[in-house]
Amino acid sequence: MNNIKINKAVILANGRFPTHSIPLKSLNNSSFLICCDGSIDKLEEKISPDVVIGDLDSISKESIEKYKKNIIEIENQNYNDLYKTLVWCLDKKIKDITILGATGLREDHTLGNLLLLFNFSKYLSLKVITDTGYFTLINRTHIFNSFKGQQVSLFLIDLTIKIKTNNLKYIINNNRLKNHFQGTLNESLEKTFSISVSHGSILVYQNFNR
Repeated sequence: MNNIKINKAVILANGRFPTHSIPLKSLNNSSFLICCDGSIDKLEEKISPDVVIGDLDSISKESIEKYKKNIIEIENQNYNDLYKTLVWCLDKKIKDITILGATGLREDHTLGNLLLLFNFSKYLSLKVITDTGYFTLINRTHIFNSFKGQQVSLFLIDLTIKIKTNNLKYIINNNRLKNHFQGTLNESLEKTFSISVSHGSILVYQNFNR
């Protein structure tokens, strides 16, 4: 594991296994797949992980035996398995990461998984794909591919951040949001839209075109 030279990976977290064609395509086409602990038990036989990371509290004994050469056990209970996996990716200089299975099953796990992304905004390029859309973490001006009528929501922790948008229905013109939910329920007007931030990072949600 010490000689890994790759800059792009897919992480399968141990939430609801994806069913939509878009996250499944990302899973099936992954060139380097990392499973968080028990998520390995949800994979089909034809898909094998390159690495399994976690404290091994939710993985089956059969999978431990089958993938023992691929397992990295990290016992620290102060952090969940997705956080541990992102730290491992950072250490291995894997910077471009798509996360699947980070939502569903338990709302507290979903919220925790999304919030922990902010800890890595300066170091990693992160996208979460769910069965309904994408979450993208940005910390600079970003142009998003979109479609007219696409639902867009902005989430942030730091309310001192000034945000500027282009091609969204509800314009934010270099202003600060007054509360944490004010950036939700926006809408794209064109095939692309852009968002700029003064500092820090924000999480942007886009729904699929169904």
